[in-house]
Amino acid sequence: MDEPAIRAVERVIADMRDRLGESLTIDDMARVARFSKFHFSRLFQRHTGVPPARFLSALRLAEAQRLLATTRLRVTDIGLRVGYHSPGTFSSRFKRHVGLSPTQYRLAHPTAKEKSMQENVPGVRVPLVAEAAATGRTAELYERARAATGLPFVPDVFRLTSTAPQLLEVVVSGYAGVFTESALSRGTKELVAAWTSRLNDCQYCVGSHNWFLQQFGGSAELAAAIAGSSTVDALPVDERTAALLRLTTATTTASAGVDDHWAAAAAAGWSEPELLEAVFCASLFTFINRLVTSLGLGAVVQQA
Repeated sequence: MDEPAIRAVERVIADMRDRLGESLTIDDMARVARFSKFHFSRLFQRHTGVPPARFLSALRLAEAQRLLATTRLRVTDIGLRVGYHSPGTFSSRFKRHVGLSPTQYRLAHPTAKEKSMQENVPGVRVPLVAEAAATGRTAELYERARAATGLPFVPDVFRLTSTAPQLLEVVVSGYAGVFTESALSRGTKELVAAWTSRLNDCQYCVGSHNWFLQQFGGSAELAAAIAGSSTVDALPVDERTAALLRLTTATTTASAGVDDHWAAAAAAGWSEPELLEAVFCASLFTFINRLVTSLGLGAVVQQA
């Protein structure tokens, strides 16, 4: 994309952030971009990878998560601040994308005032460094985590290792490395991450990556199937995608037959770089899932 087009898209994103509580239409966005709405929609998706409406929805829900975790505003008021005028719509949309209701999410994320500078969260076996208290290398890695996730806060999965910056760097670098632009699409990586987490029974990660999956083109039907299924055959995906998921399932469960599944996935049309990334993604998330469950973060979400 040329520089004027990139600036136009960035101008629209800034406008979205400033007007999260308003009803924004494609026409409104196109006016800010100074393009026709059809040309604008194509440019926006080319630059961000998702349609404008889906990007706006992701911004709204990310801000809702931030407000739920850092303020004690009423859930209804938070919904209004991010553009949802019906409490029921806000609650159902939030739960579908995040995996928890707004109230459950708030219970799992006490505000900064309710936390000590090194928080001892019930159920979590290690203290977590609060964002406001992070200094030095930890603060730098928190910023990298926010940039890698695109969220305005540091997810607790990163904060699990926040008292040991050398370990935090491993988690942040692994996540950022997987979710950079590369052979596999972001949507496919999120699918592998969510499915791997389901196989490892890590509900915290299933909820998080089902939300990201839907931001990058996955359907609500697929997200629901991942949350409730135990076999690839139960998922609403085409055979090519199923072949890749059978390979990552074998990787995740350390079962026999990796050679056969690798060959089947290659025969289905996946390139060697794509297969490498898929196996690496499944391996990374098996590590992350074990970290979350072993250190007690998964138990916090289940209790909430």
